[in-house]
Amino acid sequence: MCDQVADAALRGAQAAELTTVFSHTIHKPVLLLEPQFALTAQAGQPGPWDPAEAGIAQLLRALAAERRPLRIPPVPGSALSQGCLAVPVTVGETVLGYLLVLDQTGAADTDDADLVITRYAATLFALTLAREQTTMELGLRYQGTIISSLVSGHFLDRNEAHRKARELGLTDGQPFHVAVARPTPGDSPSTSASPSANIGVQPVLSQIAASITVPSVLRGQDLITIVPQQLDALPQARTHDPGTGPPLSALNMLTTGTRSMPGVTCGVSELLTAPELAPHGLRQAEQAIELGTRLNRAGQGIRYED
Repeated sequence: MCDQVADAALRGAQAAELTTVFSHTIHKPVLLLEPQFALTAQAGQPGPWDPAEAGIAQLLRALAAERRPLRIPPVPGSALSQGCLAVPVTVGETVLGYLLVLDQTGAADTDDADLVITRYAATLFALTLAREQTTMELGLRYQGTIISSLVSGHFLDRNEAHRKARELGLTDGQPFHVAVARPTPGDSPSTSASPSANIGVQPVLSQIAASITVPSVLRGQDLITIVPQQLDALPQARTHDPGTGPPLSALNMLTTGTRSMPGVTCGVSELLTAPELAPHGLRQAEQAIELGTRLNRAGQGIRYED
């Protein structure tokens, strides 16, 4: 079993494939969970996974608190109806996920060999998840470099600008906006006058960058976003009161400027019809922020044409 799982991990298997190999080798259902307990991959036909179920949620909280392998008792009517062996997948102090091996017999105790094998497998899963995370981070870093070069005008000619746009997922001839989200200036009513007041907003911008599905990059204090025209492909604006949830929770807010964003001011350019116009769009978005804050619209979405 160790040889088969190790071979799959070392030849570059993705997490889902590694989960399948592990499940087939030990002949038991296997679940791979994210650090927040959402399902990453599964194999062996386990039952429906719902981490919000009362019994499961309580056990998962215990697993997160203990940060060590646990034998989880049966939770009737759930994917863990026969119990399971749960092992954190860690690199140093960082938890990358959790590996759950489901019991199909209902036995109260699991052989110690199962614990040793699962802990060894968790090490191989850590290798795979760390590699996938590094690959994703490198991809996002490359994407950020492309965005920065495009909006800064660092391209030789029109053809190179179009090539950069295609690398960001824009099709030829696809119109787009340039949007800039910026911490509200310290002298505005929505923040403290302290120069350090905006530091707390930076994690908000990072959260926005991680949650949206269009090209974006954090540059200095600004989150710069390329927003394609097809709004139906973007996340829908949430219905919560803007003051009770994460500001700028959906890109629809960026392009309409109809919802307030506590601590964050957003400028949106006019609709641009060619990638080589991206530097012009960046200037428009920045000018919208600068003029909007003078007109007491700090903390809002501001369209350049308005």
